[in-house]
Amino acid sequence: MQSLTKSHPGTPSRVLIFLLTVLLSACASIQKSPEINPDASAPASPRTTWIPSDTKPANRSLDDLLSLPPRHHEETSAEDLPSPENAPRLLEKLDESIPPSTSTSPLDLPQLIDVALEKNPQTRAAWQRSRVAAAQLGESMSDYYPDLSFEGVGGYSKSAMPFPDGTAVYEGADIIPQLEITYILLDFGRRTASAESARRRLAAANFSFNRELQRVIYQVESSFYEYDAARALEEAAGLNLQLALSVLDDVDRRLELGLATRPDLLLAKQVEAQAIYDLESAKVTVFNARSKLALAMGLPANSELHVVSLFDQPLPAELETRVESMIDLALGTRPDLQAQVARLRASEAELKKAKAAFFPTIGVEGAYGGQWGDYRLYGAGVGAPGINTEQRRHGITSVYNAQLVISWPLFEGFSRKNRVRQARANQQEQKEILRAIELEATNEVWSVYNDYQASTRRYEYGVALLEASQEAYEATRESYDNGLRTIDDLLRAERDLSSARYTLIGSRAELLSTAARLGFALGSMTVSPEPPRQP
Repeated sequence: MQSLTKSHPGTPSRVLIFLLTVLLSACASIQKSPEINPDASAPASPRTTWIPSDTKPANRSLDDLLSLPPRHHEETSAEDLPSPENAPRLLEKLDESIPPSTSTSPLDLPQLIDVALEKNPQTRAAWQRSRVAAAQLGESMSDYYPDLSFEGVGGYSKSAMPFPDGTAVYEGADIIPQLEITYILLDFGRRTASAESARRRLAAANFSFNRELQRVIYQVESSFYEYDAARALEEAAGLNLQLALSVLDDVDRRLELGLATRPDLLLAKQVEAQAIYDLESAKVTVFNARSKLALAMGLPANSELHVVSLFDQPLPAELETRVESMIDLALGTRPDLQAQVARLRASEAELKKAKAAFFPTIGVEGAYGGQWGDYRLYGAGVGAPGINTEQRRHGITSVYNAQLVISWPLFEGFSRKNRVRQARANQQEQKEILRAIELEATNEVWSVYNDYQASTRRYEYGVALLEASQEAYEATRESYDNGLRTIDDLLRAERDLSSARYTLIGSRAELLSTAARLGFALGSMTVSPEPPRQP
């Protein structure tokens, strides 16, 4: 009979080559694994750019194959992550977050603050940190409740049981499902200290959230005043350019009539060129200030924002409170100080917890369940002669236990003593940080208070300076037209008027910004809570 198989020359060598290729590939993969070669995951050299790998990590256990997929809202979509492919869509999404505003209906400062509190990622991140601390407090309270768990054990076993007459062998399958419960009756303050520490850290996170709100409000106010001042400076630069052009036309006409010289014309052109330069510089300042305001609001830098004018903002009132009273107010109300006090209290609770570790814990443990078995007994010494060692037996019975447990570690290599030292040092550290924040707050209030007083005086000086410069320019222009003043006098009066305009705008913006900085230093900025939502 003819054979149904046919041997091909070279088949063993091909199989050998295939196996070697697979083996080399596996070796190469192992060489790149982080546990064998961790340096393969780092940059190749100090001057080489690291490029992330697109290779997914290999499955290492059954968990990698059987793990449940995350819910759609628990995993950030790749479309929401920055990349060249997602850039257009992300920009469109950012543009959609820009509040609508026009030149006829500009946004005022409260509206800008509302947008910032909603859009700024810093406030949203601080809010999530508070929620994390709240969840940690809930986790710490779980120690006051009993632990209930289910445990099921099943399998096949073979064991020997010695008897006086010989050795019996047990061979069979067992399934033991049971509920287990444990509860701590007394732990000498561990649970109380843990809950107190978590409660204080939650308070610190909440106070830090309040301070972050104040910081965003202050940044928006400061950026708003800076942006409006830049716009006012641009407008003043435009007026200065118109003034320079007017003087240039006047000098040009007088030159044609023989009443001015060519150097006079060149001086007027010099002033015109300086005015054009100042105007272009002011436009750049406006663009940068608008980008800074958009960033403080959590918006893209190219946001088109229409806001009210600087001179539409009411001026703050004069301070009638003594600086010592303001310092006392800041030390009592600033959220960053209150947050640090909460951290200090948390460290004190951690110290109590470390000391409580020297004492035992007393609790109860219990379990209730059943045991099902299918087994066979054989061998010498099994028991009564009537037992059939070849017959398999099965049955089910209940199993339970309850016991009082006292756990008291007597020696752990001085770890508990060092934990106490660590907790005590951490407490002293938090205390010194509190003192540093108190000194910083005192110095900040003192400095801003004096800046506010000086800003008020500078603004009053700016108003008087502009009025005097305007009158001086008009008088000089009239005298120049009548031939009683030179072009140098007119240009000097023009420069003084331009400088006075800039001075008034800068002093007004400085006064408003210093008032905002004083509110931030005092910690008196608050946001009213939202009304409860209707279900």
